[in-house]
Amino acid sequence: MYYEKRLTAEENILLELIANGESESNDLDSDCEIDKVINWNRVYHESKGQAVSLLAFDSVKKYEQIIPTDIYEDWFMVAAGVISTNLRIVKAQADLVNLLVKNGVKYVILKGCAAAEYYSKPDLRSLGDVDVLIDKKDLQRVSKLLSENEYDRHKEENECHVVFEKQGVNFEIHFEISGVPYGVVGDKVREYMIDLIASARLVLGEFGEYAVPQPEHHAVILLLHMQHHMLGEGMGLRHLYDWGRFVKVTLNNPFWKEKLIPFLKDIGLFTYAKVMTKTCAIYLNGALPNWANDVPTELCEDVITDIFKSGNFGRKNKARAAGGALVSEHGKAGTKHGKIYNAFKFTHRVVITKYPFVKKVFILYPFLYVYKIVKYLTLRLFGKRPSLTETVAAANERKAVYDKLHVFEIENER
Repeated sequence: MYYEKRLTAEENILLELIANGESESNDLDSDCEIDKVINWNRVYHESKGQAVSLLAFDSVKKYEQIIPTDIYEDWFMVAAGVISTNLRIVKAQADLVNLLVKNGVKYVILKGCAAAEYYSKPDLRSLGDVDVLIDKKDLQRVSKLLSENEYDRHKEENECHVVFEKQGVNFEIHFEISGVPYGVVGDKVREYMIDLIASARLVLGEFGEYAVPQPEHHAVILLLHMQHHMLGEGMGLRHLYDWGRFVKVTLNNPFWKEKLIPFLKDIGLFTYAKVMTKTCAIYLNGALPNWANDVPTELCEDVITDIFKSGNFGRKNKARAAGGALVSEHGKAGTKHGKIYNAFKFTHRVVITKYPFVKKVFILYPFLYVYKIVKYLTLRLFGKRPSLTETVAAANERKAVYDKLHVFEIENER
């Protein structure tokens, strides 16, 4: 197990706990314990901040005797809560799938349960929203169908999905996968994914069958989702682990060389895929194929440090999360634009998402745009938003790392 000196002992221990879940090892790395007193409360809270509390607890059970009783019991209760929530979400997903199938709607499940299929213990993958992709032409019919079956639609709009909620579970009904970039590259992604729904494969879950993407499609979905959050509010260990498991399980499949790697090169995501793959190999017991071996270890160190500073969806550091608005427009164009441009584009996105009626009454748009800026400055004045100085500093630090990932930069065009 590689011991990263820029991380705390607790962060290194968490990485090892997660990695141990996929190996035969039953012992913590001695390098992490020499002359160090592990604060298990910090390890426990870090696992929550990274959305891997259940995954880590599966390994930490081996060390029950050396963990303070109160911390172990709290961790157990959180892990049990994740299991309960997962079960509720899986059941809600099954109900939705049954409704779609009954009404002849073709679909595919994105991320979530689809990602869990590649875990050695799928039940350990914590779930959130249920993401379902349908054909855009079916959107109106599906929206009507859900409304008639007591699913409540959220008012806010998104360029790639609408959101419904039922009994505490959110359902993102996608008509496009998230993270698709602008321009020609985006068109190439759509072309690659053109048979995503038609080629979906059925897997058997706890409450029946459901459709998931073919591996060569799932890979692109994961990478687009990862960069979307990494260049946005922040990416957590759960996302990284999803990718590591996928690579490890599918590495010898011919689609990598025949189809996937050439496509990733063509859209400027191959460098990103290589860096994430080697980072998983170093820190999470992932596989290291030859095509990822030339990535500098220092860059992987930068990535894992960034993940620990941000936390899942940026929940650990508000300034770093806010800085994402200056780094990139959620990865829609990589990191090629400057902070001012990204800030204006971010505000534009917020306005049209929260106030979709401006598309029909555009005269209100400038007033709402100014309102959002004034609101931010007011909240900042009262300390309810991170300072601009902290936000800019965090953005600069993050961009220095992300520029090296060359997201959506074609190699022969750099």
